[in-house]
Amino acid sequence: MKLAGSGLSVANVARTFLSANGPKNSMKTNTTTTTTTTRHRPLAGGVGGSGFVVHEDGIVVTNYHVMEEGIKSSVVFANDEEYMVQGILALDGLRDVAVLQIDTRGKKLPVVKLANKLPRKGEKIVNFGTPLGLDFTTSNGIISAIRSQEQMAEVAGITNLRGNWIQTDAAISSGSSGGPMVNMYGEVVAANTMQRLDGQSLNFGISSIDINNVVAKRTKTPKELGKGVVPLFRKQFASPGGTGLVDAAGTKRGNMLLAEMKEITFVVAANAIDPTGRIAFFVRAKAEGAVDKLELEIGNSNERSFMLIVMILEDAGRKTTAGTQKMTLYGRVWIKDQDKRGKTQLVKIWSKKDEIGTVAIPALVQGKVPRTMESNVGKFFRRFQADIRKARTGKLEITKDQETAATDKDVTVGGKGEEKKE
Repeated sequence: MKLAGSGLSVANVARTFLSANGPKNSMKTNTTTTTTTTRHRPLAGGVGGSGFVVHEDGIVVTNYHVMEEGIKSSVVFANDEEYMVQGILALDGLRDVAVLQIDTRGKKLPVVKLANKLPRKGEKIVNFGTPLGLDFTTSNGIISAIRSQEQMAEVAGITNLRGNWIQTDAAISSGSSGGPMVNMYGEVVAANTMQRLDGQSLNFGISSIDINNVVAKRTKTPKELGKGVVPLFRKQFASPGGTGLVDAAGTKRGNMLLAEMKEITFVVAANAIDPTGRIAFFVRAKAEGAVDKLELEIGNSNERSFMLIVMILEDAGRKTTAGTQKMTLYGRVWIKDQDKRGKTQLVKIWSKKDEIGTVAIPALVQGKVPRTMESNVGKFFRRFQADIRKARTGKLEITKDQETAATDKDVTVGGKGEEKKE
C-alpha cells in the first residue's frame, strides 16, 4: 500500500532529525499480498508515503505527517487496484499515527497483525515501504533499542512526542513513512516514521502498542478529508543544551560566526522525485564546489556547523505544460555555539530560498537537470560563497538588530510554517 502527497517536514534541525516523509494534499496507498504494506507512487507536485491494512473492512494505518493537510486520497494495492480514502477514523500527532477508512467496495482485504508487546533488542525485523518512490522495497535489520518519549526528547530534541519508539538499523528513506516494521512472525512491531541524518542507521518507528491504542479509539464514522481535517502538527523543539534554537541570521553575531566558520557538513533532503539520487548528488556537488575556494573543510555530520539543503517540488501551475514541476531550493546554515551561561545552543547564521526553475517529471525520474536549473543552483551557492567572503571582510549587511528564538517556522522547511520572506 502506498501514500502520496507533497511537502517535507524537518523534525529537528538542532539534531538534523528528519521525518522520513512529509507529503500533503493527496495520497496513494498500496499493499503486498502477504504483509499488506504500503508503497509510494509520486503524484504531480507530490511525494508518497506508506501504510498497512489492519482490518479487512479497509482500516489503514499510516503516519500523521503523511496525511497532513490532505484533501483527497486514494489507496493502491500491489495488483494496481485503487480505492478512495473515505476519511479519517483517528489521529494522534504526538505519536504520529493516522487511522484511515478506505472504500473497499465490499471487498475483504488481507490484513497484518499488530504485535501486542514491545520487541526485544537485537530481534530481527524487515521494513516495508516506498523509499524515494521505489515501490514495494524491503530492508532488513535488527531492533537497536526501545526508546521512551523521554529518551526521544533527549536524542531528537522533540519535546512533545509521546509513546514508545522502536530504533532500528534497517534502512528507511523519504517515502517509507507509515510502512510496517515486521518481525520474523509476520507481526507489525512499529510504523516507520523518521530517521536521524547526523549518524548512520538511526531509524525510528512508533510502536505497535501505541498504534493499537490509537486504533482502539477510532470513531465509527470516518471524517471526510478536507481543509483543516488533518492540520499541520506543530512539533516543539529543544536544543541539546536546553536553551532553544536561536535565529541569528543577518545579525552582527550571525555574520561573525559565519566569518569564523572553519568547516561545514552538507545535508541534502528532498520531497522531489529523485529515485536515482542524481539530483541530490548534483546539488551537493555544487555546494561543495562553492566552498572549495574558501578554505572551508567539508566535514562529517559530527562537525560544529552544517548546511541543511532542502529541495521542494511543487506543481508549476495551470500556465505551464501539464506535469511541469517548480523546484525551490532552501538553504539553512546552523552552527553550535555557547550562550552566556556556557550552554550549547544551535544558532542559525545564514538562510536563503530561491526558485531555481521548472522541470518535467520524466526528466526528474531520469535524474536529468535542465540547463536553466543547473545555472540557478550554481548561482544559489555562489551567493553563499560571496556572503562568506563579505562576512570575513566585515562587509556583509546586517539586516536585523536582535537574535530571536527559532521556532517551528524555522525548522519546518517548505511547509505552511515556512516564512516566505527571506
